Amino acid sequence: MDALKATLLTSLLLFQPSQGHTTESPDYTTFSLKELLAVEITSVSKQKQPLNSSAAAIHVITSDDIRHSSATSIPELLRHVPGLQVAKIDTNKWAISARGFNWLYANKLLVLIDGRSVYTPLFSGVWWDVQDTILEDIDRIEIIRGPGGTIWGANAVNGVINIITKSSSETTGSLTSLLVGSEESIAASRYGAQHNNLSYRVFGKYNDHDNQSHPEHPTYDDWQSGRGGFRTDYQRDDITATLQGDIYKNDLGSTIRSSGASTFHGEESKASGGNFMATFNQNLSATSTITVKGYFDRTNRSDDSYSTGLSTYDLEGQHTFKIGSRQNVIWGGGYRINRDHTVFSFPTFSIIPEKSTDQISNVFLQDEIALRPKSIHLTLGAKLENNSYTGTELQPNIRLTWRRDGTTVWSAISRAVRTPSRYEDGLSLTASGILVANGNKDLAAEKLTAYEAGLRHLFSKGSLDLALFFNDYDTLVCSETVNSVFTWVDTKKAETYGAEASARFIPMENWHLAASYSYLHIDWNINGPSSSPEHKFSLESRWNISDSVELDFQYYIIGQIDSHTIPSYNDMDIRLAWRASSNVDLELVGQNLLNPSRLEFFGDRYGDVLQATENQRAAYLKATLAF
Repeated sequence: MDALKATLLTSLLLFQPSQGHTTESPDYTTFSLKELLAVEITSVSKQKQPLNSSAAAIHVITSDDIRHSSATSIPELLRHVPGLQVAKIDTNKWAISARGFNWLYANKLLVLIDGRSVYTPLFSGVWWDVQDTILEDIDRIEIIRGPGGTIWGANAVNGVINIITKSSSETTGSLTSLLVGSEESIAASRYGAQHNNLSYRVFGKYNDHDNQSHPEHPTYDDWQSGRGGFRTDYQRDDITATLQGDIYKNDLGSTIRSSGASTFHGEESKASGGNFMATFNQNLSATSTITVKGYFDRTNRSDDSYSTGLSTYDLEGQHTFKIGSRQNVIWGGGYRINRDHTVFSFPTFSIIPEKSTDQISNVFLQDEIALRPKSIHLTLGAKLENNSYTGTELQPNIRLTWRRDGTTVWSAISRAVRTPSRYEDGLSLTASGILVANGNKDLAAEKLTAYEAGLRHLFSKGSLDLALFFNDYDTLVCSETVNSVFTWVDTKKAETYGAEASARFIPMENWHLAASYSYLHIDWNINGPSSSPEHKFSLESRWNISDSVELDFQYYIIGQIDSHTIPSYNDMDIRLAWRASSNVDLELVGQNLLNPSRLEFFGDRYGDVLQATENQRAAYLKATLAF
């Protein structure tokens, strides 16, 4: 591994072509607040619309937010989003969810990269360790808190995260970065070019992360990962087309305590895979557009207890058009096939059947009606989806917006579902020939009816965004012992409500402030307290000291987690950046400066117990060269 790391680091640093230039996406620091709220988003309705007019609780992390952040990974970028809980379990594992129900296998949040779903049907969640790219190549991350089932389908229950990368025409030239820190090292390189209507980029990235710590036992959660990929974009007249893909390989460590014992050992896991996606878009007229997208995704994972391979084939299309001057209609459909082969290493464990093919098909229709063209808009929509587990599910929504003089008021009622996972459906465990755990093939889909309302208001030197929600959950899936057999049942209910507020303030042209606060309350009939904190607060400051020097800090407070007595904590990151020349940027970053180490979440899984480790105080130096 050391030889491989040295080779990759050296090749990445040497991959520095001498010609070309770098074209960046818009510099959002030069935008007024009005322009920031007019930034176009696509995740709410699958078509472009200004952020300020969207009838949803949405937060956008721009490319400039990423540049000013101290984060080195996609999960870390999500930490300060209101209504989103991000907790680091160990070096390579996170618990991430919106509006509650968080744990290692959080299953109510849909995550997409350029519209490609990375939500796995194996446990109805996300393998966060393999969701990565060069952070400088991300254009924006759109985060919807609340249901997105009408547009995105089943499993977009509590929220949607859509990571949107830059067009290759925006990343021409070469970029190389090297990060060396007390806890991790990262090397990345990218090269892009444009010839007439065609542009492309290729990239490579390598990460090496040390173990985190624990005061009571040794830890084994180190992590090495390598990734490479490409993107090609073609644009001519009213036609755009994109081909993109990447491959990756991860070596992951975990700290394991044997069940019923106080001994600890390390467990090695391996993850590899890749994906390929093609997108075609054509403007049929000034008011009509069609989009077709297809992708293939392959995931392989294995550790001491199991191995699994999952192949996903997906094809979808949509058509957007206007009816008169008052109606904007989008409709479409899609078809997906998931094929997996999962084998456990222990003869007492199995998943039935070992090989499975699941199919999902859907059609959707959404109509935005301008009741009063400049002020009141009504959106009606529904998706009809058929899946291999629960049959046909309907996911409707109704949304209303009112806009006037920099103020937007919106409200929504939505229904969303989560389909059962392969593990819930088919997991089996025997002991001495007696069945002790069994999946449930009769599970219903989890159902959510969500009631939301929000307000956005623009001040002369600031903005305010407020969202309120009440969620009513039915047929929630929970583990239970029935006739001495561990299984899953769908008889649970829950209600959650809360508020999310964020504000921006620009006291001076070169100084930006942002703050957010989230409150979440959960009432449920599932045994045990909530695994999500009630309170979350963050404060961010960006100060451009001069044209070449930036000073940023992020301070945050996270409330306690009652379910596993994880105490509340506060912490702070500081970033000092210097543009040494037009081609060289240097950054010095301190992370978790207020605590030598802290436990953010609990570790858990079936069988042996995964041990959480403590996130440590860290520092790193990063150099970026662009030509």
